[in-house]
Amino acid sequence: MDGQPGANQGNSKDQSKDHSESQSWTSDLKDSAKKLFDEAYENPRTTAMVAAGAVAVGIGIYATKGRSLFAEKPLLLVEDTPFFGRAMKSALEEKGHKVTWIAGVQRPTPFTAIMPEGGTQVIDPRKYKAAFVDGELNGSYLQGEHVVSALRKDGVPSIGTSTIPGINTTMRENGAIVAATKPSIYADMLSPNFSLKESLTKPGAAQARLDELARVLGTPEGAAQRRAADKMLKKHL
Repeated sequence: MDGQPGANQGNSKDQSKDHSESQSWTSDLKDSAKKLFDEAYENPRTTAMVAAGAVAVGIGIYATKGRSLFAEKPLLLVEDTPFFGRAMKSALEEKGHKVTWIAGVQRPTPFTAIMPEGGTQVIDPRKYKAAFVDGELNGSYLQGEHVVSALRKDGVPSIGTSTIPGINTTMRENGAIVAATKPSIYADMLSPNFSLKESLTKPGAAQARLDELARVLGTPEGAAQRRAADKMLKKHL
């Protein structure tokens, strides 16, 4: 199939050709989906065929990649420091994640976010796959320990990020599955070995690795990784 839904207007030979060529676009299903909808726009009478084609594309993506046509759940980033918020959001997006960045939480029910640009917005935490939560949130009624507790009640796993080890401990006690120093969390986000899946499925192993990374960053052994993280961070000042 060449990705053009109007091809069904031919005879059975054309349909056979469509079927035989279907394997050619399985490696680029999303692009095929776009072509289907473009055709619908140009030729409204083919809308029904486009809908069927879109479903087929969605099924193909699910079967070959374990995902539906729709993107994975986004991540929630709770960070009050503007340059750190921009830096962490950018690092996560570079890894292919969609990120909603908020600067704090005014109240847990309904979950009312304080937006980085000012103002508040009620959001549904349940739509997020996981959250990265700063421990100290200036201007926020709820602090990190309260935020991770609220998120846990909504079934959202959270990762605490504070420069103060004691606050990280408190966040773990209140619901964070992992909590580590902000420099180690950020350096890990920049690493090619970054794995959110590890934190979600093996939090104990992730905690041990991040604690070790925090130790290494404070030694000559971690100087290069620390400089690389500092360089990236400065781009967001």
